[in-house]
Amino acid sequence: MNDEAQLLYNRAVAYRTGYAQLAVSAAIALALYFALDLRAAYSALLGGVISGCGTLCLARMLFARAEMSPHQFVRALYVGEFIKIALTIGMFIAAVNLVDLNMLVFVLTYIVTLMVYWIVLLIA
Repeated sequence: MNDEAQLLYNRAVAYRTGYAQLAVSAAIALALYFALDLRAAYSALLGGVISGCGTLCLARMLFARAEMSPHQFVRALYVGEFIKIALTIGMFIAAVNLVDLNMLVFVLTYIVTLMVYWIVLLIA
């Protein structure tokens, strides 16, 4: 595989991972809506969206430019991870303070979507 094809493949995997996290969180939220209640559903959705948005933000940082030197890519990785962590913490704080959450569902869905992150990357 040439460099451009590898770049396109890596970009697709990165975005697919974020979208998979969002899809899993939506599926969990839908199941919890029918099994429990609306509060559990939106708690699950918020937990998964926080995870998925962090992944998509990192993907955007890493693949914003087609041509990057290895040094630039590593720098983008570190900056992207920092922004991802800061964004995740900020969204966690906002969700906990602004929304009446089922905390167990919220945190468990976040954890499940983090596992989706690793599963998709292992499969790819």
